[in-house]
Amino acid sequence: MNAPVVGVSPIASVPRIVALLRMTGHNGFPVLAPSEDLGADGGGSGILGADGRLQQPGGRKPRAPRRLLGMILRSQLQVLLERGALCDAEGARLPADPVNVCL
Repeated sequence: MNAPVVGVSPIASVPRIVALLRMTGHNGFPVLAPSEDLGADGGGSGILGADGRLQQPGGRKPRAPRRLLGMILRSQLQVLLERGALCDAEGARLPADPVNVCL
């Protein structure tokens, strides 16, 4: 297992997912339930500390513990991006857009 653990929200922006894939070599990511104070996109990704708190880069204050919903693999994220499987901030599916995403 690689450390630190990097988690994702169930709904995250494409730029955030692309940055996550480019900046880490992790093959799997925990999907973490959003908490009320994280904003519309669930707060995106961050580093999950040993105490279960989501640590933010740059020394920001740790967030409250979040519930683990499941796991998603790097290859699954890549397929979702390549096929344009996108949704809006509420989770409603958007029509496929033939935009190529280079990872």
